[in-house]
Amino acid sequence: MAIDFWERVNETIRQQKTTQEWVANKAGLNYQTLRGWVTKGMLPRADDAEAIAQALRTSVDYLITGKDSLGFSSPIREIAQSLSELSGEDIEEIKAIIDVKLARRRSQEAEDSNVG
Repeated sequence: MAIDFWERVNETIRQQKTTQEWVANKAGLNYQTLRGWVTKGMLPRADDAEAIAQALRTSVDYLITGKDSLGFSSPIREIAQSLSELSGEDIEEIKAIIDVKLARRRSQEAEDSNVG
């Protein structure tokens, strides 16, 4: 479990193009302490895990299980992280695109069920 935790931490660090040192600083941890946990494959205390997750804008659930508290895996979590960086206007535009795509899918599903 500890190895999976640190693999997810490092994967998230790579995706965000940052470093373990930055995460340690942002989480209020000593970098050498974090490095020691990673090297030894040790899980941090719950409060330190939460600080790491917050620094990475993710959840402890995700770092431990690979899924966030809503059961979302990496791709959906990545989209949510990206959305958090957009303006309200950008988000409204994306919602409109999603609404159109969902309407098309529902229409296609209705046609498919009527044919079958």
